[in-house]
Amino acid sequence: MLASGTSPSGEAVRRPRGVIALGPLWLLTVGCPLFAQTPAPPPVDGPPSPEAPPAGVVIVEGQITTAIGAGHADVTVTVHRKLPDGSQGELLGTATTDKMGDFAVRAPSRVSGPVIVTVTQPMFAPLVREFDLNPDEPPPFIGEELQGNATVIGRVIDALTRKPVAGAAVKLEAAYREWTATTDDGGEFSLSHVVPGKGRLIVEASRYGREVQPVAELENFGELLIEVKPERTLHLTIVSQSNQPIPGVTVECYDEPRDDYRLAVTDAAGSVSITGLHFDTGRLLLRLTHEDYVSSADFDRILALPRENLEHRETLVMPRAGTLTGRVTDKQTGKPVNGARLVVGTEPTEKGPRAWTDDRGQFTLPGVPAGQAVVTIHAVDYAPELVQTEVTAGQTANVEIGLGPAATLRGSIRDENDKPVPQAHVVATRWRGHATLGLRAVTDTEGSFVIVNAPADEFEVTVYAAGNELAKQTIRAGGEQPVVITVSSAALLADRVSTLAVGGQAPELKVTTLTGQVLESSAWKGKVVLVQFWATWCAPCVAELPHLEAVARQFGQRPDFVMLGISLDHDEKTLRDFVAKRGITWPQVFGETGGAYDAATRFDVRAIPAIFLLDAQSKIIESDLRGARIEAAVRKALGVEKQPQ
Repeated sequence: MLASGTSPSGEAVRRPRGVIALGPLWLLTVGCPLFAQTPAPPPVDGPPSPEAPPAGVVIVEGQITTAIGAGHADVTVTVHRKLPDGSQGELLGTATTDKMGDFAVRAPSRVSGPVIVTVTQPMFAPLVREFDLNPDEPPPFIGEELQGNATVIGRVIDALTRKPVAGAAVKLEAAYREWTATTDDGGEFSLSHVVPGKGRLIVEASRYGREVQPVAELENFGELLIEVKPERTLHLTIVSQSNQPIPGVTVECYDEPRDDYRLAVTDAAGSVSITGLHFDTGRLLLRLTHEDYVSSADFDRILALPRENLEHRETLVMPRAGTLTGRVTDKQTGKPVNGARLVVGTEPTEKGPRAWTDDRGQFTLPGVPAGQAVVTIHAVDYAPELVQTEVTAGQTANVEIGLGPAATLRGSIRDENDKPVPQAHVVATRWRGHATLGLRAVTDTEGSFVIVNAPADEFEVTVYAAGNELAKQTIRAGGEQPVVITVSSAALLADRVSTLAVGGQAPELKVTTLTGQVLESSAWKGKVVLVQFWATWCAPCVAELPHLEAVARQFGQRPDFVMLGISLDHDEKTLRDFVAKRGITWPQVFGETGGAYDAATRFDVRAIPAIFLLDAQSKIIESDLRGARIEAAVRKALGVEKQPQ
């Protein structure tokens, strides 16, 4: 069966390098600092004494790994002498793997002859290896992975008739592996040798919607009961602005509440059918891509599916795009620049049209929206360049770009008392009227920073420093003297994560999630809303996740409840990887373009984690929820008196 709780991982969370824009005042008072600093080590009187080496002689050593190649901690390794009849004899030594999965079994003295090594951990199959030890040779090394020993059994039934569903395909995804089975005439299935841990169970059957269920820690193996409902089918036709069908469009559909992702390609008639959608699917997020048309940067199309029809037809339009081609060369030598990156857009993003030059300096940039295109070019050892050119739909424009030598910006951040400010983030925020530069640095212990491959002309930098007001300054790189930027301290607000008062009206929000879904607080009227401000590098934030996950499991599917995470992480990939690995199911917002920083400013977040609970009238019930109080407050707001059985 699936466990109802999840334990904290206990793993250290490293803070990723990068920068976040935090609004005019970011005051760090309680919780996790938005710009964490490494604490100084405690003073030591004299040189530290070396630790005494462990007693005994190493007879067997090795490393035990998990299914994803990480170290497998707390695994027991024993070494017994092998008797002539093949059974285990005297215990020679034992060890436990550390967090890296390493171990070394020691004995009081050297051992010779046959031994049996047994590697065990609950819910995993024992690993048994035999060796003939020779004291004159290095100890044998075991570098292997433990195989799962769990069994998952269950039954699939029709949610309406309660009858078993035969022939359903059952797939369990966990630890980057899959276990599959097919239900028998009684709707039953069994999955063997499963690795314990998180994942998801996917059930598909003819004429039924795909059922996706998250898998928590596996324990107490009882029977799972999976209920499937009739399928919904979406028939899509993709056409141009002149109503001509577009074949070869990649169509991606995402049912966010069920974490159900589909991919298909339109046929010669520009059509595609998505079958097996869940009966309860109310809307789908869509991403359409085609190199000759303006493609979606993310899941930015929202399609509502009417409840009354199991089949729905929709026609979507894709505007014709243009193409940019050209060559990037060194201004001084005229030689081609290989590996230059070209990005189209007026804001820093990883999702717009992009291309890289080849060894001849040539590039092709398809899918560029018609009109005035802003292209930013970066290359190592060159100053960035920004060009604007007119693009016509269905046509190709040629651009020749020359890159000049890079400049280096050296500087320091000082406070009002001329003291250095370490761990300040310096971001190039404005250049030639746009925010596409994307260069950044973090100050060292002396408050100094260096930005390489900087423009030769003026650009604006913004400084974000803990406990100080945001500072902006227009500078020019390459000067003989380092640039000095002074930041002003902000008055600290003691023991509060926000100035917003409980009982007051929550600010209006409009954000875009990682999947491209646009959420507006105006649509939350009549619903209880939990808003979580956090970051993956914030240890107190990560410590709250088990409580939030419990809330998501119990109430995440309720129509009168909304749960939203707003991440103040510095790197989108770090956040996406963390969310995927952790199995976080509620929507997440990231970055300036997603509205995360604007949301944090509107809620006047001074420290994280900051967890707000809003009632059905969008009034703030709580502004600093922690621990078990999170679930209790949500339960009270929803009027749920007892723990669900």
